[in-house]
Amino acid sequence: MESSSKTQEKETDSFLKKNIIKNWKIIAALAILLSIVLYYNFILYQTKNQFKEEKETLITQYTQEIDSLKLAKTTEIVKVFSWAVRSELLRENFEQVDLLFNTFVKESNMVKISLINIETQKVQLSTDKKLENELFTELDLLKLNELTVDNNRIVAPISGLNKQLGLLIVDFE
Repeated sequence: MESSSKTQEKETDSFLKKNIIKNWKIIAALAILLSIVLYYNFILYQTKNQFKEEKETLITQYTQEIDSLKLAKTTEIVKVFSWAVRSELLRENFEQVDLLFNTFVKESNMVKISLINIETQKVQLSTDKKLENELFTELDLLKLNELTVDNNRIVAPISGLNKQLGLLIVDFE
C-alpha cells in the first residue's frame, strides 16, 4: 500500500513536471498577463482616487466662490434699496417704504426687512408686523455709520441731510 502511494506521488510529480516544462511559455505568458492586469488595476484605482479628491476640491472652491458672489450681489442690491428707502423717508412717505419692503421681500431672497428709528430705538416698519413698535435690543448696531454684513444680515444706516433717519436691517437666505 505504501509503495502504491509512493508510485502515485512519483507519477503525479512527473506528470506535473512534464506539463510545466512542456507549457512553460503559456504559464509565463499568463503570469505576465496577470501582472499587467494587476498593475493597470492599481493605476486605475489611484487615478480614480486622485480624480475624486480633485473633484471634491473643485466643488468646495466653486461653492465658496458662488456664495461670495451671491453675498456681493445681495450687498449691492441692499445698498441701492437703502437709497430708495432714504428717498421715501426724506419725503416722510412711510406707506411707500412699507410697500417697497413687501415688494422687495417677495421679489428676492430676502427673509425680513426692518427699519429702526434711531431716536426712539424702536422698530418703525418691518415686513414682520409683530416686530413693529417693539424696542430694538441690539443697541450696538445703532452706532454703525456704514453698511455692514454679518451672518445673513445686512445693516445699512439711512442718513438724511443733517441726521441719521434710521437703520435698515435686511435678513436674507
